[in-house]
Amino acid sequence: MAAFAVMAGTWYFFYTGISTMVFITAVYIVFLLLMHKDVILEGLVFFFSVIYAAAALYRCYAFLGGLRSIGTALLGISAFIVSVLVMAQANKRMYLVRGTLVAQILIPFLLLALLQDTYRVSEEYVAIEIPFRAKAAVAVLLVIFVLEACRQMKEWGKAWDICNVVTRGSCISIMAFHLAGGTGAVVPEDLHHTFENIIGYSQIFEKGLMPYDGYISASGFYSVVQGAFFHFFGDGAYANYYLTNNLFYLLSV
Repeated sequence: MAAFAVMAGTWYFFYTGISTMVFITAVYIVFLLLMHKDVILEGLVFFFSVIYAAAALYRCYAFLGGLRSIGTALLGISAFIVSVLVMAQANKRMYLVRGTLVAQILIPFLLLALLQDTYRVSEEYVAIEIPFRAKAAVAVLLVIFVLEACRQMKEWGKAWDICNVVTRGSCISIMAFHLAGGTGAVVPEDLHHTFENIIGYSQIFEKGLMPYDGYISASGFYSVVQGAFFHFFGDGAYANYYLTNNLFYLLSV
């Protein structure tokens, strides 16, 4: 509750308004506190699992060429209705935990957001090819996370403890989804600050400068690792900076 209050307050402070998703979540939390105190944790995990599973289905739709957009309000309202209906069941704890198990099979597909290759320019849609290595890395992780979620279905018959259900892959997929940012396969406007994150690799491995001799890093050597990601997964193309930056965050999680 304290964490949620901080998040809601921060949103209001920076955006001087109330997020629809935050408002729906607040209503749902009050509903749990008043009506279902015995399954607060299970109810919250299920609620957010439904939201992210629905978002993952949308990412599949967009990845396959879908161009329509959906709002977060629709996701929040849908998850709220589904959660309330599940709460009405006699064995609500079991259904909440089993529902979370099923949702986690879909959640890893959030990673497809990293491979979005279609952009709207004026009134046209333009596709920019994603490097093969980047697609392969996301595909491998996606398969691993889905298999992990399927393996976790062994808890189906004893679905009473939500703490034994949540998978690492689901958590990583959600974090990577929220960390993903930038302009996709579009050259950054600010090449100075963004490329500080990859300069170490360029100076040491491309120009052959010795660390602390020909090249002195002002902010450590993380730029060597991130620069390696940029060159390996992005083929060294400037337009792929944000793509490889998102992959760096994903694989660093």
